[in-house]
Amino acid sequence: MRLIHPLLCLSLAVVTLSGCATQHDCARSCEKLFGDKAEQCNIQVPGHTGDQGRQDMISACEDHCEQAMGQAGEVGDYDPNVRTSGNEDVFLENDAQAALWMQCIDETACDDLNSNYCAPTTNFP
Repeated sequence: MRLIHPLLCLSLAVVTLSGCATQHDCARSCEKLFGDKAEQCNIQVPGHTGDQGRQDMISACEDHCEQAMGQAGEVGDYDPNVRTSGNEDVFLENDAQAALWMQCIDETACDDLNSNYCAPTTNFP
């Protein structure tokens, strides 16, 4: 019986574990905000109620996120971990900001998302 080299085993373990890391993407983040399934926040936006309103918000959110992902850039002064008033217009301008936003959405509880953390959460251009 031949033994497998220890470094090969370690390499395989690293590859396997890295495949388990949380993947952030626009659709997943937007569905967390507006979806009504378990583990989703079901954030309500005036003028966008019911199933159609929820789908409209998910679609607007995904469009905004994907547009930002298509633009290279720096984070700059964007900080999604700071609570906003909810009346400010916060825009994702580039891929760095969108990545930070998606991470914030993934790691933040629904109550905090509904309290204007991780902006933008309800107003998408």
